[in-house]
Amino acid sequence: MNDKTIHDDDRTVPVADSGWVYLNPNLGPPQSPAILSITQTQLYTILVTWVAGHDGGFDQTFTLDIKEASDDDSNYVTKLTLADPGYRNNVTSLLADLKIDVNYALKLTSTSTKPVGVNNASVTSKFTNEGRKDCAQLYRSGVMRNGVYQILPADSADSFEVFCDMTTDGGGWTLFQKRMDGSVDFYRDWNDYKHGFENLSGEHWLGNNKMYLLTSQDDYELRVDMEGAAGIWAFAQYDHFGISSEATKYRLRLGNYSGNAGDSLHAHRGYTFATKDRDNNGNCSQTFKGAWWYYSCHSSNLNGQYLLGHHETYADGVNWYGFRGTHHSLKTTEMKIRPVDF
Repeated sequence: MNDKTIHDDDRTVPVADSGWVYLNPNLGPPQSPAILSITQTQLYTILVTWVAGHDGGFDQTFTLDIKEASDDDSNYVTKLTLADPGYRNNVTSLLADLKIDVNYALKLTSTSTKPVGVNNASVTSKFTNEGRKDCAQLYRSGVMRNGVYQILPADSADSFEVFCDMTTDGGGWTLFQKRMDGSVDFYRDWNDYKHGFENLSGEHWLGNNKMYLLTSQDDYELRVDMEGAAGIWAFAQYDHFGISSEATKYRLRLGNYSGNAGDSLHAHRGYTFATKDRDNNGNCSQTFKGAWWYYSCHSSNLNGQYLLGHHETYADGVNWYGFRGTHHSLKTTEMKIRPVDF
């Protein structure tokens, strides 16, 4: 008896405990293996279920090769090399690190050593690794862990990464802003806020263009989680959230409020986004050292200076008036969206 093992780069995963198939001249010539099913389990990962054919009485090894379907056959890359699982024993093999929304061709080949020469038999199959438009769709597909994932909104030409909150209030939230330690300067220009900046696992702004693509594909709600300097948490939730395109300066759309932090965003509804180099609303960005949907000027300023706790200057910190007022800069903020029908 031999322990059969999948070899995938540096990882080994036990497949099955079954005996090697020894020489039996009554079995006939070796037969092709068969791919039974291909199942996408997560964004970058598929499970391939397959079965070996008759080995003709000789030991077999198997390789799973993959390429983009449009590529020449010379571009097949071996992803797995597998020992003989035995005839009629179904095997499930995992293939990871796939691109989303790409058509792939998969080839399973058995190699059987004969007394003279080597016999090869193969079977091919095609599949598409489908993308996910937001963190809510990822959650519905079985992704339950917080972290950075790749998504592809409906009208986006390219996929991009976001941080997904899969635990707060049922999960499925796509983050677009986070403050937590003051390590990132948020007093930035229009292009920085347009494209986004910094590390998605830490302090960051996702990018107004990406937020527009996200909120244009579905009806979203907004949740703002915030923590004061003393460790007290609160939240504000709005039953609708979206922004317009850059052509109309990312104008804010906002619904009705609920929560315990106080409604300090409603007054900003309908206003355009402003930065220090495109201060569209009465020099508010320069005055309060932030970037926001300012009116003249604000009741919240979550992209303001990270002053942590009480500050003497007026309303130029990470402020949410309804929670801690205009002289208390919050320790942590997270702004996140989720489809209203989640």
